[in-house]
Amino acid sequence: MIRSTLFRHPQPYRLETHSEKIEQLCTGVLQPLGKFLEEVHSSCPEDVFFRGPRSSKLKYDCPIELAESHDHRRCRDAALGLDVMADLEDTAHSRVQVYMLQTDADTVAVEIPVWAHPDEYSDWSELTEEDGPLSGHIDLVAVEAGKVWVWDYKPNAVRERFAGLQILCYAVMLSTRSGVALEHFQCGYFDSSDCYVFSPQRTWLTSLTPPVSRRRRKGQPTSPGGVPGGGVKPPEENPAAG
Repeated sequence: MIRSTLFRHPQPYRLETHSEKIEQLCTGVLQPLGKFLEEVHSSCPEDVFFRGPRSSKLKYDCPIELAESHDHRRCRDAALGLDVMADLEDTAHSRVQVYMLQTDADTVAVEIPVWAHPDEYSDWSELTEEDGPLSGHIDLVAVEAGKVWVWDYKPNAVRERFAGLQILCYAVMLSTRSGVALEHFQCGYFDSSDCYVFSPQRTWLTSLTPPVSRRRRKGQPTSPGGVPGGGVKPPEENPAAG
């Protein structure tokens, strides 16, 4: 059974969870994740989404180690979702999300609201430009081989510069809210052609640097050579397993 709840945070987000897959996949150390996904339909606080920074708005270079694939199963899911759901859903995001929730054996939820209070991200809160809770909505959560996968559909994934940071924040917030340790998480973003995956490390959030253009405006130094400011590491040559 698919359970659906519409939130306005302030724009509309429709949380959908698949109860049968949650019961089947969220077992053992992942059982608290299933509990969170089922309960957040009714327990999600509204006020945290109307103040404070959004993870999708954070524009910092982050030393994330990405692996790249051009034939990942998520790329195929995206292509099929865009085609099959073209006449049923209004947006590319919803086409991919609904298709995967309905047909993919591992996808357990879409548009999951997550948040962190200031004391829960105090070790890197000085890098946000607003006070208050950090918040966001995860495109897709899947459970694959005992790991929680935090996925984000990005229509032009190859051109994304800050997507890794956004999804890293999602993973940290979902870990905090569910009580499942971050070591059980994997992250990725994808479109129908490209997929980028990584194993999240909270320590990366203490190594953020503003983009070069912003540091130049503020008169801050830029790092010599390589990726400016210690930014996202270029994807590795070996593709991630599909």
